[in-house]
Formats: sequence, structure tokens, C-alpha cells
Amino acid sequence: MQTRDMIKRLTILAAGGAFAFAAVAAQVSNADRLDPPVEGESADAGQPESLELPPNIAALRAAMAAGGGGASANDDDKLPKFADVSKGFRKVVSTADGSRSLYNIWVRDKDGQMLAELPAGYERQFHFMAMTVAGGDLWAGLQGGDRYFKWKRFDKRVAMIEPNLGTRTTGDQESKASVDNIFTDRVLLDVPIVAMGPSGQPVIDLDALFVGNARAFFGGDAAGLNPNLTTVTSAKAFPENVEISVEGPVGGGAIREFHYSVSMIPNNTGYKPREADQRVGFFTTSYRDLGKFNNDEKWVRYINRWNVEKADSKLNMSPPKEPIVFYIEHTVPVRYRRFVRDGVLQWNKAFEQVGIDNAIEVYYQDKSTGAHMDKDPEDRRYNFIRWLSNDISTAIGPSRVDPRTGQILDADVVLTDGWIRAFWYQYSKTLPDIAMEGMGPDALAWLEAHPNWDPRIRMAAPSEPRLHAAAAGASRRAALRRARGRRGRPDHARRR
Repeated sequence: MQTRDMIKRLTILAAGGAFAFAAVAAQVSNADRLDPPVEGESADAGQPESLELPPNIAALRAAMAAGGGGASANDDDKLPKFADVSKGFRKVVSTADGSRSLYNIWVRDKDGQMLAELPAGYERQFHFMAMTVAGGDLWAGLQGGDRYFKWKRFDKRVAMIEPNLGTRTTGDQESKASVDNIFTDRVLLDVPIVAMGPSGQPVIDLDALFVGNARAFFGGDAAGLNPNLTTVTSAKAFPENVEISVEGPVGGGAIREFHYSVSMIPNNTGYKPREADQRVGFFTTSYRDLGKFNNDEKWVRYINRWNVEKADSKLNMSPPKEPIVFYIEHTVPVRYRRFVRDGVLQWNKAFEQVGIDNAIEVYYQDKSTGAHMDKDPEDRRYNFIRWLSNDISTAIGPSRVDPRTGQILDADVVLTDGWIRAFWYQYSKTLPDIAMEGMGPDALAWLEAHPNWDPRIRMAAPSEPRLHAAAAGASRRAALRRARGRRGRPDHARRR
């Protein structure tokens, strides 16, 4: 009760103090406004000059102030006809049965122009965009950023809007209303509607979105991208996602490829977020819950993890409902693929401890046979293990998650040839040198007589015949010395 009374009094005091401050500020402000203007000075003097906003942003602000977007049928009639806008374009169909795709996509091959018709019900949907620099960079293939967004129409434009997920509340309705009012969503960018599509939805200039705004998605990696020389290298449209790659010269002239993977995240997957334990290291998805009073409780941290469940919860050992599937990219050298696969499958032992058998599956993508070559490593639906021949010694395994829950949606592991060079050098050069440190004349003489125990020879690669020939020669010389020694000794000494 004492704690509750103290909180109540502090709340009243804080509210009263804030109200008093506001009242004084209002009086001062009113007094300033009531002062007559200085002679020769207009009544508007001292007021900040109004800034002229760009027309598109001004229109967005006006539409939002008026209560949102939307457009009437008469507004749609004022737009150009789709048949006129789409002349020279071909529709992208990527499924065998020609089924409807998430976005309808059209491409004009001669100049790399693209059009996209938004999905029906787009204003009620949240989409997920995953970006990857796919070529022309030392780290090409490493996962880039991602965006969780929805589309909203404002007259003849549509805006890409990112929800504010960093601050939430599980408190009462008043708390929720206040949080919603303060921590609003954010407009990332907007693009014009060029026509209404065959399905009755807005058609946008996809080239303006992905090429014209590339820096908004890729930052400095897309700085100086020349739109006049940028072409579409790949366009695929599926029922659940669309995959677009564009390629063009950036600042400095390097030709770079940028991949966009746009999909929808289902609202109800059955996934249950799990809060992180600070005693164990995890990658986390965090937000602030202002419905919690205690400072130690208001930060919520969810573990980033896969949604792996038993297919039959009654079994002690059950296969998963949906396994985690990885593909070893065709760029991984054939001589290493088996070992990469074995290393990944070792993690099945961890899942067996919680009663899930074969939680992870691994398949080879192979260019010579065509196996799984229809899958793009940048596609958000697939997990890949990729190989970069960039002469850098590192390995990294980033993932993309549902920003609401921390559920892992996509993971791509990157291995490099630099690691192989580093391992080889450590094993064949560094370790033998360390093993030889501190060896005195007696030890060296013994190794001369027993070269097969010499660490420099035992750890030498089969591709170094010089060392193995030297070892064989040393063995022969040692054998001859031992034979001479036996011949020069008396019979009773040899018998010993």
C-alpha cells in the first residue's frame, strides 16, 4: 500500500508540475502575442518563415492532415489508360500454370523499365522486402537490409510506410491510445501511380522505386547508380513473392547488381515468441513496452529463432512439422561440399535433445546437373550456404526475422576462400614451427634418425613431395647407419 500511495502521489505531483509549467508557458506565450507590434514592424514580424515543401511531400502532408489517402473512381478516370502506359512491355510469368503472382510485373527489355500492379487489399497488408547486393562487390551475396512496410494511397501517389514497432504497450486502452498518438509510423518514400491495372489496383513505376530510390534501400553501396545504364537482369513473379535484380554502374564506374525480394509474412503462423535470458547469448528482436511500470521490465527482448516443432507431440522422437532446409550454393567448390554438408547436419544432434529428428535438411545446388538452379540465393524463401572467393578470411551467418516476433524467416551463411588459405597456413606452416620451438641438438638428432616423427614432415601436404622425399632419404640414411653399427659390433653385443 505504501508503494502504491507513493506512486499515486508522485504521479499527481508530476502531472501537477507539468500542468503548472504549461500554464506559465501559455501565459508567457499569450503575453507575447498580446504585445502590440513595434512601430514600423508588421504583426507577423518575428514569426518563422514558412518553408516551401516539395510538391509531392506537401501533397502527402495535406492528404494525411485531411484524414488519410484513398481516391475516388473519378480520380482513377483521370489517370492514363493502362493499355497506353504498358505498350512495349511484357508480363512476367514465372509459374508453370501461370497462376496469379503477389504483384503483377511487366518489363520493357529494351530500356529496363518496369511496372508493378499492387496486390488487391494492399492497404491492409504488410510486406517484407529483403535486399542483397548480388554482384560487383567483395561481399556480394551477403544479406543486406530489410524493410517491413505497407502501401497507402494518397491521391495519385502511393507511399511506402514503415510501422513503428520499437515502442509498444500492453497496458490499458488509454496507454495504447497515447502510444499510438506519439509513436507514429514513418513514410519511407512515395512513388506516382501511372495507371490502374487490369485487376483494378494501382500500377506504379517499379523502375523509379528500385532504381531511382536504390540508395534509400542500399545506402552507400548504390551511391551514384546511373539509371540510364541500369538494366533488369532478372524478374520473377510468384504467388507469394516477387524477385527483381537490376544491374548498373555506381559511382566510380563499378558495375553492381542489386536484388530485391518482396514477400508477405503471414499474420498467424502459430509461432510463439520466447523472451531472451540474459545469462545466455542470443541475437534478439527488442522493443519497449510502455505498459510496464518497472524499468527492468519495459524492455522486451525476443530470441531470434526458427519455428521448429514436432510433427507429433506425443512421440518422444518425432520428425519436424517443417524442417529447416539449407541449400549449398553451386559456387562452393565440389571438393568441400561434403564437409560443409556434414558440418551443418551436425546440428541435428542438438535438436535430438529436444525430441526432434532430422530437423535440418541439406541439399546441393549444382550447375552441371541443374539441381535446384531455379532457386535464387537472394530469395527470402530459401536458406543458402554461399561461397565467396574474395581472399578474405571470415565466415558469417546473418538471418532475417519477423520484426514483430523474432521468428527467423531466412538465413544465408557465407564462407570464404580466405578461411581455407588461413587454415592451410596455420596447419602446414605455423604449427610445425611452434612444434620445433625449444628442440635441442639431441631432439633434432633423434628426428633426423626418425623423420616420420618430424612435425614438419607429418603435417606437410601430400602436394609437397620435396619434404616427403627428404624424409624418405633421411630414413634410408638412418637405416644404413644402424646396419653399419650392427656389423661393426661383436656377436655378443649384437645379441643384446
